[in-house]
Amino acid sequence: MLLNFDSTFLYEVQGLAYIFYSTAIKYVSALDAIIYPVIEPIFNPVLAFLFLGEMMSGNAQFGGALVLSGVIGRGILQATQTKKGRPHE
Repeated sequence: MLLNFDSTFLYEVQGLAYIFYSTAIKYVSALDAIIYPVIEPIFNPVLAFLFLGEMMSGNAQFGGALVLSGVIGRGILQATQTKKGRPHE
């Protein structure tokens, strides 16, 4: 099966994303290196809704809200600890 332009372009963009990620994790804590990629699977149903009009189930919306609240909560906790002079964990 031959690859068309669209799929080749997507493979290149995905490859660049992994290169940037593997470079960036050297500069963050282990928890941050694990928690931020958790957001990536949430974008698939959101983009499908925005561009294709597909509706998300209630369970998908609830799960996405849980993941986003965890990531945002971690970011807020880290910001408040940094302001208090404590190093991030």
